[in-house]
Amino acid sequence: MLQISKNINFIKIKYLEVILEKEVLITKDMTIGEVVTKYPQTMPVFFSHGLPCVGCHVANWESIEEGALAHGIKNVEALVKDLNKVAEQINIK
Repeated sequence: MLQISKNINFIKIKYLEVILEKEVLITKDMTIGEVVTKYPQTMPVFFSHGLPCVGCHVANWESIEEGALAHGIKNVEALVKDLNKVAEQINIK
């Protein structure tokens, strides 16, 4: 039983190492323009979260978080998560 417990703990540790090493492609501190330039496929995500700034001149210097807060978006984490889903799919191809 002790050996099984050690194996399970080893697997848990390895799983957490993989999760922690996962590259985050987009962060809330990146500018909207930077994200749209690198991942144009993210534009619909911005729109769906109520952030129409992708073509605005402010997008070049305003972070995702700043833009979201300016437009009353409270769940910035959900926006960034959805943006990363799209960016990850682009990187897989």
